[in-house]
Amino acid sequence: MNEQAPPYHINVLRRYFEDKKRINPQFSLRAFAKYLKLDSAALSCILKNKRSLPRKHASFVCNRLKLDLDEKNAFINDIENLTRTKSRKCLVNPINEFTFIEDKEKNHNLISQWEYYAILHLMDANDFLPDTKWIANRFNLDIHRVESVVGDLKDLGLIEISHNEGWKKKVRALTTSNDISSRALRQSHKETLSMAIDKIEDVPVELRSYTSSTVCIDTKNLGEAKKIIKDFQRKLGALLESGQKKEVYQLAVQLFPLTQIDEESS
Repeated sequence: MNEQAPPYHINVLRRYFEDKKRINPQFSLRAFAKYLKLDSAALSCILKNKRSLPRKHASFVCNRLKLDLDEKNAFINDIENLTRTKSRKCLVNPINEFTFIEDKEKNHNLISQWEYYAILHLMDANDFLPDTKWIANRFNLDIHRVESVVGDLKDLGLIEISHNEGWKKKVRALTTSNDISSRALRQSHKETLSMAIDKIEDVPVELRSYTSSTVCIDTKNLGEAKKIIKDFQRKLGALLESGQKKEVYQLAVQLFPLTQIDEESS
């Protein structure tokens, strides 16, 4: 793990420990470990970001830290995601088709602003031209904005630009953490929904697809539903990317409650 970018659950543990020490300077690591029913040496390694909290202790620790429902879900999901992605590096580390982008401050713009993903995928177009003016025209963007995004993509190691070989993508596609509360991801979703509203009026119906349905559900099925949605997105993406690539599209799926969630029954 990277000490410069501790995972969400470790930040939560650190903040709690620091708050306790501010209130009671005598509050020690040993006392904190005893309170969480953890080995003090193990807790020390966790706080130093040398290891993760074991999944089996997550729910108990959340209760001891008095986390609310959203914080508890984010805490547990962070540990589960780390278990699945423990071999990934802090910024990018290719895994099959997708490259993992860690949600930390230096990647905030990359995650939250649509132009970064869009320009990366435009580079897959059969008629792509490595020219910022051409890219600006394709997206109806200011050329200075395109130059800024391209510069960031280069600095982040996601593309290479050379006089001899031109522009080259270093990744195929990007993915971020799942089911973890994130300011950057929330901003990204809001931006996507805002663009979707505009495109209803701007794009002919034959060149877009909007569909929705209303259902009464058992929230216990949400985990499986999310897996199905992810699988659907990847299969549909593979279909759309076959053939002659020319246009960049955004595929977005939302599943959210209309009723006020009954936390006791869910």
